[in-house]
Amino acid sequence: MSAPERTNSRPVPTSTTPLAIFGRSWLLLVRNPALVVPGIIAAGISTFASLVIISPDSASDAQIVLTHTFGLLIRICATVLAIAVTTGMADAAWRTARGAFKDGIEAFRREGGHVFVAVIALLLLGLLAALAAPYTFGIPLGVYAYCCLYTMPSAVVGERPGLIAIGESTKIAFARPVATLVILAGVSALALALGWGAEVLQMTPYVGSLLGAVVVQGVIAYATLVLVGEYRIARHMETLS
Repeated sequence: MSAPERTNSRPVPTSTTPLAIFGRSWLLLVRNPALVVPGIIAAGISTFASLVIISPDSASDAQIVLTHTFGLLIRICATVLAIAVTTGMADAAWRTARGAFKDGIEAFRREGGHVFVAVIALLLLGLLAALAAPYTFGIPLGVYAYCCLYTMPSAVVGERPGLIAIGESTKIAFARPVATLVILAGVSALALALGWGAEVLQMTPYVGSLLGAVVVQGVIAYATLVLVGEYRIARHMETLS
């Protein structure tokens, strides 16, 4: 199945305003709570890797570098898995109102390579933006966030290769600037609230860490639904050449 067929299939909201997308995304998340599971699994894999992959005290510099590189690779792979599966499930939820694990696994099987390249590219671009930010009033970080907002929906839903997905994300951002700014502001506000809420939950005895993880992944799943919804609308309205 080609990408345009999937992204232009129903349902696309009759109202294409950002508020409508936020509202519909919330309803889809309530109906599909399993969207939080891939992220929880990936977080568990990353935590396990951090605990298990430890360099011995007598390790050489080369062994330490190799150990840390291996641990980083595991965390990146876990991130790719979570992004691809969650985005695939979110796309299925927008199309059919139900996002099943099989939809996410199929998305990972089909587009995992694209997501991996996109993640590496975003990490490098983000590092460059962060290095330049202190000397440019933070402008590169803002441009980075604005232009790369739809990269993962483009890679998974649109089946775009990693670097091309970043380019398509930039096109969407400039084709729909008002919607992109509103969604970026909303997602940023969610991230700030997430940081505060996670700290509060961490103080809850016994179950604080688990509750914090569920809330974190719930917010990420919600943001994914919002971005997938806007991406589908942008493609449906043929705002791109």
